[in-house]
Amino acid sequence: MKKIFLFLLVFLQLLVLPAIASGKQTAAAPSFSLTALAGRRDFSSADFRKIYDGSQLAFGLDLGYRLGKKFAIFISGQHLSATGELSYSKETTSFRLISLEGGARLALPMGRFVPYAGAGAGYYLIREENVIATMDEKKAGFFALGGLRFHFSKAFFAAAQVKFVSLELKPLSKSVDLGGWFAGGGIGVMF
Repeated sequence: MKKIFLFLLVFLQLLVLPAIASGKQTAAAPSFSLTALAGRRDFSSADFRKIYDGSQLAFGLDLGYRLGKKFAIFISGQHLSATGELSYSKETTSFRLISLEGGARLALPMGRFVPYAGAGAGYYLIREENVIATMDEKKAGFFALGGLRFHFSKAFFAAAQVKFVSLELKPLSKSVDLGGWFAGGGIGVMF
């Protein structure tokens, strides 16, 4: 996990440092965006939805870097934590999902409204604990997203986002589909 974080940090610096050195970055055209998102994450697995009572609340941060008027790259992280009840024994079970994602998005600015679409890959840390077993998995997956930003000013905006994640695990030789939809909103700042 540390290696992936360091790789993304170095990759982002390689894109930013040449622009700073050439002096192209100006206060009138901010290149970075930071967005705080909250929303509901649903899962494709019917068993998971039954045990954890449907969709769960998830929180995340998104850091983007604009490469042009319409194109940006981003890294994001999301956290989800849930408790549920096992189907047969009714014992308590807990689940935690941490995602580290990176990708690219294309924006189509229309005044204050900026719709966007993007895709990328992620690294997902999954932990489930109950009386039967403890599952501790790390798995790569893919996602596609779409969203809309509404700019209050050059620096501040509100965002709405929908994302589909493709993520399949095989713990204990049984396939579990933990992919699914995320829908949420938040606020952000450009700098």
